[in-house]
Amino acid sequence: MTEMLPLSTPLTRRTDPDAFTLEQASRAYELPVLSTYWMPLCEPIYDWASFAQHAERGPALTAVGHAFFALAYETRALRSFTLAWQQQQGCSPKDADYWYTQVGRALLDATHHWSRAACALDTLTPHELAAEDLQAVRTMSRAARAQQERLWQLTDEVSANIQEWRRHQQSAAQQEVQA
Repeated sequence: MTEMLPLSTPLTRRTDPDAFTLEQASRAYELPVLSTYWMPLCEPIYDWASFAQHAERGPALTAVGHAFFALAYETRALRSFTLAWQQQQGCSPKDADYWYTQVGRALLDATHHWSRAACALDTLTPHELAAEDLQAVRTMSRAARAQQERLWQLTDEVSANIQEWRRHQQSAAQQEVQA
């Protein structure tokens, strides 16, 4: 039978003070702070698909094509980022570098296509379109530029995370060599 101690009994540490503590263990499994720049893409996909249904001019269709390219590249970037993180946490952290490089390339391509989408829409002039169509074109141009701006921020954030991870890898390698 286990004997219960009264609540007034002071607790003493029964382990080596240099031992791995519960606090250290909990920090070892902390997930990185989630970015506010990754976002679900279902809404922009729907918006651009809806816009495409009414796009009758070449520049508007070109913009839709570039928007879908941008969305595809961002999807690829997120998948690569996920694979990099899994490799980083798993048994092959050096393979993470390849996937992080793919993230950077895909985000750069996505940003480029958002720029092209906005530029294509900006070639449409007010006298070519009805007032309602002009408003829709301007709304989608602003949406493309907002996506481009978000991806610039995301690229900066991801680049900082990659640099931090690489510094950590280098210091771990140096410590291993010194040991």
